[in-house]
Amino acid sequence: MAGGIQGGGQQGAYPQQPAPKRRQGANGVLIWSMVGCGVIALLLVIFGAVVANRFVHNPGGKGFIGVMTSVTPAAQSVRTMGTSIESYQKDHDGKYPPTLEALIPKYVADKAALSCGSSEDPKPMEYSQPKPDASVEAVVVRVHIGDIVLPNQRQQMYICLLKSGDVVSEQVARTIMSKSEKTSPQSRPAK
Repeated sequence: MAGGIQGGGQQGAYPQQPAPKRRQGANGVLIWSMVGCGVIALLLVIFGAVVANRFVHNPGGKGFIGVMTSVTPAAQSVRTMGTSIESYQKDHDGKYPPTLEALIPKYVADKAALSCGSSEDPKPMEYSQPKPDASVEAVVVRVHIGDIVLPNQRQQMYICLLKSGDVVSEQVARTIMSKSEKTSPQSRPAK
């Protein structure tokens, strides 16, 4: 049989070859790669913990955390006050109350409702009775929820009720100019 089956294989098939031998050092590379990735991950975790610790103990970080935790409760209190003011307006021909105290006891339970936050750190609501021709953007109730102090800047954060009924957050930033700019050569009087 010419062109028949040779060596027990099929005609035209590739001859079987033995599997390649594994190199002895191949597992070591995988192990060291995994160890290296683990060390890098551990260093990133330690770095993150150090940065978070410094942020939390920094006055700016404390202010930021305090403000962020106060936003939602203050907004809810201001919304509730807005509902009380609307109820007063329905009973008084659309007029705003002269003060927030005028809402006690019919529209709000007591004087504690006129502030936000805990009893240890109450944040009083500031009220400005809007004029009839005031813009819908006029602030009616405002609560100072805290300050964020940065190296050269202080940001005062507020939650406000507008005449339109919208509750918004507001920031007032004050940047401190360096003293060297106040006494620059151009600002000194000529001799």
